[in-house]
Amino acid sequence: MPLTLSLQDSFKLHRDGETIELKNRKAQALLVYLALTGKPHSREHLATLLWGDRFDEQARNSLRQALHALRKATGPDVVIGEEELSVTPGAFELDLSEAALLPGFRSGSEAFDDWLVERRQYQRTQLANRLIRQAQQSLARQDESEALENYLKTLQIDPLNEEVVRHVMTILGRLDRRPEALAYYQVFSDRLKAELDAKPGSETEALAMSLRQDREPAAQQSDHPNALIVPFENLGGGDLADFIASDMADEIAIRVRSLGLVTIDLPAQAAAEIGSSEGLLPHARKIGAQCMITGTARQFGDKVRVSIRLVSVAGGTSGWTHRAIIHSDEVFDRIGELGSHTSRHVYEMLTRLQNSSQLVAQLKQETGRPEAFLATWNSLYWKAFFVEQTRAHLTQVAELAKFAHSHFPKNPFVIGTHALAQFHLAHISDHKDRLARYREADNVLQSALAINANLALVHSTNMIISTWLGRNDVVDRVFDHVMSSGTNWHATAGLRMPSLAFRNRNHEVLELAETVMQNESGSPLLFYRFAYLGLAHFNLENHSEALRNARNALEWGREFFMGHLVKIASLERLGHHEEAALALDDMRLDYRDPTVTEFEFLPYKDAALKRKLLDALKDAGMPN
Repeated sequence: MPLTLSLQDSFKLHRDGETIELKNRKAQALLVYLALTGKPHSREHLATLLWGDRFDEQARNSLRQALHALRKATGPDVVIGEEELSVTPGAFELDLSEAALLPGFRSGSEAFDDWLVERRQYQRTQLANRLIRQAQQSLARQDESEALENYLKTLQIDPLNEEVVRHVMTILGRLDRRPEALAYYQVFSDRLKAELDAKPGSETEALAMSLRQDREPAAQQSDHPNALIVPFENLGGGDLADFIASDMADEIAIRVRSLGLVTIDLPAQAAAEIGSSEGLLPHARKIGAQCMITGTARQFGDKVRVSIRLVSVAGGTSGWTHRAIIHSDEVFDRIGELGSHTSRHVYEMLTRLQNSSQLVAQLKQETGRPEAFLATWNSLYWKAFFVEQTRAHLTQVAELAKFAHSHFPKNPFVIGTHALAQFHLAHISDHKDRLARYREADNVLQSALAINANLALVHSTNMIISTWLGRNDVVDRVFDHVMSSGTNWHATAGLRMPSLAFRNRNHEVLELAETVMQNESGSPLLFYRFAYLGLAHFNLENHSEALRNARNALEWGREFFMGHLVKIASLERLGHHEEAALALDDMRLDYRDPTVTEFEFLPYKDAALKRKLLDALKDAGMPN
């Protein structure tokens, strides 16, 4: 069987599903270079590329050592040649995302790392061109929704492509989504000014003016800002920290405004004066802002530690904090990623402050105004799936989803939300017919797939439901499709965790978990993530770790059965029989009369692995 070389989120080498260890970083770089260039290279060139800081003989000796490590790991027939080295055609399958090529990989060779940066840019350009061609083909078929999806993916790769921005604005205008069109114009205009000190072209300006004239009077922005964005504090260490501190607040402002929200962006001098006189939080309250964003940047060598804090102005409490390490060779990608990540949490906080009953009443009043209805529906979607994952709220959302579906029977976003709400309600409710209810949600989803299978929400819902119906081939296919676009990596990887755990691919769950969960800090989705991480540890018989993660899951939310199951089973296998019995009683506070038979539906691929969990539950006292 050929090897599989994966170059997506990190360097991974597999044969027949088994990981091949290759810890020598230069040997990894050597294989990456030979695989991606696809042609022979002289030993002299390779030695210079990877060990250019050494004398010739030392460099060639280091190349021999790396080549020996590589051939020892892969076998002698993968890298061939003597004076010229190349990979054997067909020796391995190359698995890579064109938009995310080994992010964060550093070989220790400046020449190789510079080449890798250029290669990443080349592949991003290739992907952008391919997405534009796909969008053009969609327009030729008069499928504007699919064209819009591809143009938006292009902007994530190339945000300053003005022609693509105009296409997005035009399509959104035709779809009666003018506020969104103008939001994309504003984001583009702000970014163009910040990065190139330029203005949009006359054609783009004319299109924006036309959209403003057509815009309904009802769609007015609030008199008060949603967010006060304070310049990040530079804690020192080097020029890179200074750059990130000055650029991060601008990036967040652009991303927040892209959601249609209003921001006040303080210049550094104004922030210093306000901070020393009246204080930033009292100032935020005085101007009526709902939240405030602050942050710091400190440099250590070629790395910068960035901290971001989102504060609820009314209570003065932190609604979300986040810390990240940015390496010097990934500055632009990570600033954009953190800006997007922060804007999501701003939206979540503002959604959390909205009154659900008011949203419901507003929704029912706006059935005759599609644009306003869908904007309100989007708020409910965020509130349900990123803020309030509770039975009470999801019951209400599921009813409203059915109501929305009846009014918008051809809108894939509404249909997808209907399916997702039905699924999640079945997932956390006290029912013994979950499998049948998952299938009902899947039936709803199929109509959304028939209209637009490429919508991100539809993709996500398909992965979630397919996991629990045992359709792992669908999970893998959707995952690969989304990953090939280079977008939404962390959310998609998080959705894959349960499928991997049920297939006994537990080490892959552990690899994904740290990054996924770091990027969802503060989100109620963590009660799912911790539960699946606990399940993976239980599968590996790491019962102490399984118990720790199960307890974390239950701290984030008690209304998901997996956290309870892993906690009970782990305590039992650790020999804590009395605690396991108490944990079972605790589960009964959320689930009436759970039985072992009830959880036979768990979609394990390996029946023996399922029995390990179910037998532990039985031993703890859960009845058949």
